[in-house]
Amino acid sequence: MYLDANFRGLRVSGTTAEGLPVIAGLFPVVNSEGVALDMLLELFHDRRWCVDWFDFLLCARGFGWNLRTTLGKIHTALEAVEGAGYAAAWLRSAEAMLPSLQRVRVLP
Repeated sequence: MYLDANFRGLRVSGTTAEGLPVIAGLFPVVNSEGVALDMLLELFHDRRWCVDWFDFLLCARGFGWNLRTTLGKIHTALEAVEGAGYAAAWLRSAEAMLPSLQRVRVLP
């Protein structure tokens, strides 16, 4: 259950136009703590937090995850929590981020 997970790495990386917090540092909670992404997305939805997807995907890439596969996993979780229309729109915008993600160099 997510109550036992280590959330200390979460941080506010910005705010949306509506003033909602954008939270970075979620990937290690999914990858290292083993918390299901759909469960975390429900928690974020309930708290009106937004995921910093650029940070999530950049961290996933750093751990060697394939970005296309990662997008598919996120899409599936979003579809379960937010619905098919939202998930499809998210996937289109996330695919537009891929070239930027591939150009970003992560410092050791």
